Amino acid sequence: MEMKISTLLRKANAALCKIESLNPEEIDREVFKMEIEKARAIAYLVRTVSEIIAKSEMEDRIAALENAILQEKAS
Repeated sequence: MEMKISTLLRKANAALCKIESLNPEEIDREVFKMEIEKARAIAYLVRTVSEIIAKSEMEDRIAALENAILQEKAS
């Protein structure tokens, strides 16, 4: 199953909104704990995917700089 960053961000936002609407004094502790753990897992995925995207963008920039330097040396 392929998931895009926009999907992860929507899920993270939905999980945060759900947690904000929960009152820990009125809800079952296990349900509250489960929602918190779910939000943490989604946040971890978002962070990991963001780091991968940032590294990929950095690799692309480095490759472009290397190509520019090689072209400069060749001329």
